[in-house]
Amino acid sequence: MNQNPVTQKMITKKAITLSRNQDFLANNPNITSFKFSNKWLSGFLGKYNLSNIDETLLWFDLPSNFTIDHKGTKTVSIHTTGHECSSFTVVLACRVGKI
Repeated sequence: MNQNPVTQKMITKKAITLSRNQDFLANNPNITSFKFSNKWLSGFLGKYNLSNIDETLLWFDLPSNFTIDHKGTKTVSIHTTGHECSSFTVVLACRVGKI
């Protein structure tokens, strides 16, 4: 395995590309009217025991861009933890069906 990320969109795009291959069309002439829908994708992923995850990058310290201070104040200091550039990844995964 090369560990490259694979998205649902990539799988669908590859399936569409393969469905336009002349050799594939010769054996599957009705494929031209096939809809590569989300339902198809879900079935494909289930058939081959594949799962999907979503990753979201978050920061340990996310200081606000706004604060309240006296009118006319030229500079307002905001206390931080010093980790405003440090991040972590949250992974959300979901599985439907029997384990």
